[in-house]
Amino acid sequence: GIALDSAGDLLVADRGRHTINRITPTGTFSPLAGTADTNGYLDATGTAALFDQPFGVACTASNDLYVTDSANAVIRKINVGTIASTYAGAADATGTADGEATTARFAVPTGLALDAAGTLFCTDAFSDTIRRLGAGGAVSTLAGSASANGSADGPGATARFNYPNGIAIDGTEAYVADTDNHTIRRIAADGTTSTFAGASGQPGSADGTGTAARFNLPFGLVADALGNL
Repeated sequence: GIALDSAGDLLVADRGRHTINRITPTGTFSPLAGTADTNGYLDATGTAALFDQPFGVACTASNDLYVTDSANAVIRKINVGTIASTYAGAADATGTADGEATTARFAVPTGLALDAAGTLFCTDAFSDTIRRLGAGGAVSTLAGSASANGSADGPGATARFNYPNGIAIDGTEAYVADTDNHTIRRIAADGTTSTFAGASGQPGSADGTGTAARFNLPFGLVADALGNL
């Protein structure tokens, strides 16, 4: 995962080395958080912190950084002083429960995005759901049903996903790379899901409009200021 901070620096989750790194516009690379090549779980400052396969990143206007610490099944927060803390979930306590902050549970959270109001959205890939994190880390399931994979459009828990990963926000709508369905899905603010592009179970590389297009295991996703994905 990659995010951009207010200074134009890239903040990059290096999943294989268990670190979060900074790359300036001039190409200068420096570690931000995590101990290189050492996986684990520890809330601490800078490179003393430990992560296990950090994946998605999202940065606020005040340069607080949120990270899906996927193998630890938690959402971590790195404040502007580089102190890593646990924002939601509990390390090594996987599950699918909604709830307040550290009482909530995740399976393997991967993609992460932030809307204009400061609400976080993440794809919980192994539970085939899209989760929403409100103020203070309160977690709810926006779309999909835990561990009920498939490909179905519809409201809230009636929708089905198959290993969703990348997520991007455009206005009030979320877009998800539904990896194993080979599609891009659109989720309205009320959780109603529709297929935006591609066709479920039909991998390929064809360009086209909407469901006439084909994808092959789409993974990362980002939206630009013009509403393009």
